Amino acid sequence: MMNLKVARVIKGFTQERLAEKSGVCRTIISRLEQNKGDNIKNDTKNKIADALNFTVDELFNKDDEG
Repeated sequence: MMNLKVARVIKGFTQERLAEKSGVCRTIISRLEQNKGDNIKNDTKNKIADALNFTVDELFNKDDEG
């Protein structure tokens, strides 16, 4: 799993630019980056992942992290 903020920075996006490209409010992106987005809809996560050219699993699903 890749951290959303890391993925965003790798792509060269600010939170504002990602919000524009994905159609998701910047405050939601900020909440997700702070791991405060447990109740965020899957559709929203899909929009963000698509904008960054990652899968939802790569950005948001917690797996064997150590």
